[in-house]
Amino acid sequence: MITTTTAHNADGYWTLLKDLDDDVKLQLISRLSLSIVQKASEERAAKLSDFFGIWGDEDYMPADDIVREIKSSRSFKNRDRVLA
Repeated sequence: MITTTTAHNADGYWTLLKDLDDDVKLQLISRLSLSIVQKASEERAAKLSDFFGIWGDEDYMPADDIVREIKSSRSFKNRDRVLA
């Protein structure tokens, strides 16, 4: 959301930057864009790190046991029954 203060700050920066060489402006755009992308990836990494260690070793189940448990819990409808 753009507030009056934010708009005023943007206008102040524009007054300082508008007369710069186009190459300098492009470099500034690149740096600003990169800073936004880096910030977003750092925030994402921080969120993922919140899950580190959420499962303890006691929660570990070997894949074969998981497959066996899934298969044993399956139930199928009787396909031999004829619909009336």
